[in-house]
Amino acid sequence: MWKVPVDCSSILSLMSLNTVRKKRKGAVFIDVMIGIYILAVVGLVFAATVGASVVSRAKADELTKASAIVHRHLESIRNLGYDNLSYSALRFYNLIDSTPTEQPYQFSNSGQMVDQVSRMLRNGVGKVWIEDVSPTIKKVTVRVEWDSKSGQRTLDASTEIAHLK
Repeated sequence: MWKVPVDCSSILSLMSLNTVRKKRKGAVFIDVMIGIYILAVVGLVFAATVGASVVSRAKADELTKASAIVHRHLESIRNLGYDNLSYSALRFYNLIDSTPTEQPYQFSNSGQMVDQVSRMLRNGVGKVWIEDVSPTIKKVTVRVEWDSKSGQRTLDASTEIAHLK
């Protein structure tokens, strides 16, 4: 039999190399798991903000529509002038519905009105109040009410119209 001299240092270095490789594989696995965890957390944060931004955008869209309706309607009434601030004049110019005939007057979808509130906003209704501030000044208030996913919402705007002779 032949005896082959065995170098113990080479065997130990092979064993330690295998140990290092196993440790490296474990470290790579842990690195991958940490990366997946971080990616999942970022994904969840992103998903949460996207949902919130969609809801916020819908609310802002409703408010923009309501604001446009209120201001256009108020401007249309204002353009009639002081002498035409009555039920019959507002009805003649189709700025209010035929009912109610008492204040607050309503506007929704009748005829060729400036804004058709109930078509633009869910269950939308517009209301108009005219009150005497003084013998020569009237205050006109326009309100839009609608149903939102977050509940009933309203928006008001007012202007004063003077009797100029």
